[in-house]
Formats: sequence, structure tokens, C-alpha cells
Amino acid sequence: MNNGLDGFTLDQTYYVTLKQSRERNNARHGLSIVTGTRYVQVVENVMKGNGFDSDVGCNMVAQNNQQLGTKHIRYSYNRLVNGRDAGFCFDNVSDVVVSRSIVQNNGDESFRYYISNTIDVNVDSTTCKKGSGHKVWSRNGAEFEL
Repeated sequence: MNNGLDGFTLDQTYYVTLKQSRERNNARHGLSIVTGTRYVQVVENVMKGNGFDSDVGCNMVAQNNQQLGTKHIRYSYNRLVNGRDAGFCFDNVSDVVVSRSIVQNNGDESFRYYISNTIDVNVDSTTCKKGSGHKVWSRNGAEFEL
């Protein structure tokens, strides 16, 4: 899918599985999980070239933008390629697991975490190529390497 903002958004949804989606060349994010969404499985998806027309563009993002408790997200067997800023971005979310995924050629880093109550994020058996760092960003722009 390709559109002027996000390829696919899960907003205020519970118990969802997103499987084998292909999101390419979207202006902001390929997949956006927001606003209190919980208990999500994201499996065997391909995100490529997202974030080309935005201040922050990630292939996959999970954020608690309305403080409704976005949490319990499982990403596995996904491929994230050529995202503008990062492969994965996490902002104010908890209980997130990334496993058996490939993250390559994404902006400055493969994973970006914003310091605003992002807790309990586990990355396991995931391959990162080029832009393979993990960065923690504060809201005032400070950066920290993991």
C-alpha cells in the first residue's frame, strides 16, 4: 500500500494479528500502532522505503500518543528496509518484543526509543545491517547510544 501518510494504522484496537502486509513508500510510517492499541501480533510483514515526506519516518512505529496505554506488542519475522529515520520507533509503550526480524539500511539506526516511559522492550534474534545502532532520544533532542 502507498498513501500520503501511514500505510496501515491500528488505532484503539485489541487482539489483532497483522500478517503478510506489504507497506511501501508511504509519507510517514509503514505501520503505525497507536492510541491504546493492545495485544498485537505483527508477523511476516515487509516495510520498505517509508518516511520519505515527514519529519520522522519509521518503517514501523508504536506510540502511546493519547496516553491510553499502547502495549503488549509482538513483532516477529518482519523485514524492514530503507526507512527514512529508523526501522522501528517506540514512544511511551511497554511490553514490546521484536524477534527473528531483519532490519537493514534504515536511516541512522535500526531501533529508535524515545525517553517517555518506553519500558520493557526486548529485541531477540534480530539481524540489523547498516544503520544498526540503537538510539534513545529525549524530548529535548538529546541522544544516547545503547
